[in-house]
Amino acid sequence: MKRRLLGLLLMLPFCLLWASCHRQETVTATNDVAALYAALESATTQATLSADFGDRVIEFTLRYDFVRDGVSTVEILAPEEVRGIKATIEAGRTELIYDGLILETGSLPGTGLTPADALPAMFRAWGSGYAASTGRETLDGEACLHVVYKSTVGGVEIEQNAWFAADTFKPLKAETMAGGRRVIACVFDTFTFG
Repeated sequence: MKRRLLGLLLMLPFCLLWASCHRQETVTATNDVAALYAALESATTQATLSADFGDRVIEFTLRYDFVRDGVSTVEILAPEEVRGIKATIEAGRTELIYDGLILETGSLPGTGLTPADALPAMFRAWGSGYAASTGRETLDGEACLHVVYKSTVGGVEIEQNAWFAADTFKPLKAETMAGGRRVIACVFDTFTFG
């Protein structure tokens, strides 16, 4: 018994050292994600996004063409009733355009975001947001980095969870929480760095 206890006590420093190294690798990867998205010039993604308005949940398929120093667009590919509506994003301004008309949509509770704003908000968080926590996980059999970004909008705490592929830092999944409730769930179907 004493021998086993002594063996465990001798292993403790090695376990602590391993945990410290593993934690440092995760922090470094999180910093690499921030550097990648802060310097990103362009990217294209298609994502399936569920928006919870409180009284209803609507699922969208969106295409986001991000251009740092130009006009970015978010196009609704589904549902069919709103297919083709585009949001243009330029210098913090978003307009929804359909057949030349500008349309107004409601915002998601507690966020000030519309579904069209969700993907651009995620990109901003990944490049310059406050990473409150980070860790390694497996998502659908794929090694990934899970980062939690936190901010406050109008007195409401916003939490952006993002899961990135461990080797490329491409987003796999993301969600936005407002006041402890999930208002956006997003799965990235395709992602291409520009």
